[in-house]
Amino acid sequence: MEKSLKKSLEERIKGHTLIIGVGNTLRGDDGLGPLMVEKLNGRVKVDLLDAGEVPESYLGRIIDSRPDTVIVVDAVQMEEIPGTLAIIEVTELEKVSWSTHRLSLALFMKYVHQHIGCSVFLIGVQPGTTEMGHEMTPEVDESLAALVQYFTALFGK
Repeated sequence: MEKSLKKSLEERIKGHTLIIGVGNTLRGDDGLGPLMVEKLNGRVKVDLLDAGEVPESYLGRIIDSRPDTVIVVDAVQMEEIPGTLAIIEVTELEKVSWSTHRLSLALFMKYVHQHIGCSVFLIGVQPGTTEMGHEMTPEVDESLAALVQYFTALFGK
C-alpha cells in the first residue's frame, strides 16, 4: 500500500471506527470487502460488518452504533489497473454509478453521514473480474493482503 494512501487514511480515521465490507464472495474480486472483514475478525479493536451486497439492510445497526468514522471497502470500477486502491468520497460516487449494489453506495454513505454526522468514505479496489464463480485475481488478492496488514497494524489487539 502506498505511503500517501496510508497517510491519508491515518489523517481521516478518528474515534470509534466501523469498517464495512461490501460485495459478493461468489463474484471473484467483488468478494474483497467481505473477505477483508473475515480476515480482520478477532485481530482488530474496531467494529467490523460484512454487509454483503446489501449494506442498506444494516442501516439501523450502523446508526445505533454511532461510529465517528465509517470505512466502506468494496471493489469499484475505476478504469484503473486491477488491484489499484483509492479513497473515494461520497461526492465522487454521486457523479458516476460505479457499484452493482441495489442501493447506490453514494446514497447509502450519504444517509449514514446525515444521520450520524460521522466521516464516511470508501476504499475502492479496482477489480479484475466480477464474473460469477471466478476466483479472486492475484492483483486484488495482493491489495486485500495489504489492507488486512494495514488495518491489523493500525487497530491490532
